[in-house]
Amino acid sequence: AAAVGARRVTLAPVPAAAPGSRVLSFVLRNSGGRLTASWADGEPMAPQRGFTRQWQDRRVVKLKTHLKAPGTAATVYLAYDADGARGEQWQRSPMAYRQSGCQANGATLMKSQFQKAVRRRLPDVAAKAFRELLTFPKSGGLFVALRRLLIVSCEDSAPLDGINSVLVWFFAAQGYAPTEADVAFILGAAAAVADCPRGPTKKDIPGFDWKKKEAGEKKEYLAELPLADVSRGSRRALDLLFAVASGGIDKWDGDLLLAAASWFTAHEYAPAAHFAPRPQASLGRLRPEECILAAVDGEVGAYGKKRAPIFDVMEQVDPAMKRVKFDGEGGLQKWMGITRQFVRARQSYTPKDDHPEWTRVADEAARRLIAAAVVSNPPW
Repeated sequence: AAAVGARRVTLAPVPAAAPGSRVLSFVLRNSGGRLTASWADGEPMAPQRGFTRQWQDRRVVKLKTHLKAPGTAATVYLAYDADGARGEQWQRSPMAYRQSGCQANGATLMKSQFQKAVRRRLPDVAAKAFRELLTFPKSGGLFVALRRLLIVSCEDSAPLDGINSVLVWFFAAQGYAPTEADVAFILGAAAAVADCPRGPTKKDIPGFDWKKKEAGEKKEYLAELPLADVSRGSRRALDLLFAVASGGIDKWDGDLLLAAASWFTAHEYAPAAHFAPRPQASLGRLRPEECILAAVDGEVGAYGKKRAPIFDVMEQVDPAMKRVKFDGEGGLQKWMGITRQFVRARQSYTPKDDHPEWTRVADEAARRLIAAAVVSNPPW
């Protein structure tokens, strides 16, 4: 009884597993169009009466409780059960923004637009930016977009009860071809994460320091208990452990999700969320005039370069910017971080601006970068 009350995630072996390993099933159910995902020990049971198994696969992974911990080998069976027809397969929309060939490529631009929309609680902009991220076959797509959504949920909002598990299933089931209804669920989740008044989760985690890239004060293994005995919070923790184990999430992002997983083992967390599926056709496309200008900041397009493209465009807008100190206190880069890219408020952001002229120039530079990223024949 005492063990049950501890509320910890199971990483313990079960009789059906090889020594030192785990066998788990992670089943997504579609009941009348409503998606739910659930964990269980062992291989998946046969579908419930009235349901058919429409897809199944397995992932062999190593579950870690922090990035430097030894992994617990796990075979996770993924299954999709539905009580009706599978539905129309999702079709990628044509790109409205360039994947490359401009200073601020579309993928980094839309990642930033989505994250800023979540921080400012703008669900419509968040859903549209997320849809644009799905259109890039190389630098975007469903896997990249879902990874960003899972991270932003912990960094700037909160993993939503019930919804987050479904997102992790789609993220891990990389061989599954989603339907239009599946993507409508995901777009609705992107909007709901932005609309959620709770968060950010990372502020609730004692000892988590994003500056030092630490995963919190405690890095011990999670307790070994049967999965049936853990709390709902611990099941959410298992979602995040599996997301990290599924690949593509490392360094600080991985630390954040694993720290959140550890925190969820001891805390119930069910923030209110206004969720409804959002079909692509109902959203429309994110037009340049709808973009958040401050989302074009010191990180967009900066990777692998000495500095972000926006600073070069600011000098084109106003040559006087060349005479402004770039780095350090009072410099452009410091100002950019404080006023634009590090916005963390879950409300409309109106920063105290000691340099209104810099804001005017930066906004115009953002407009030019967004315009340069638009394809020659945009779908609108």
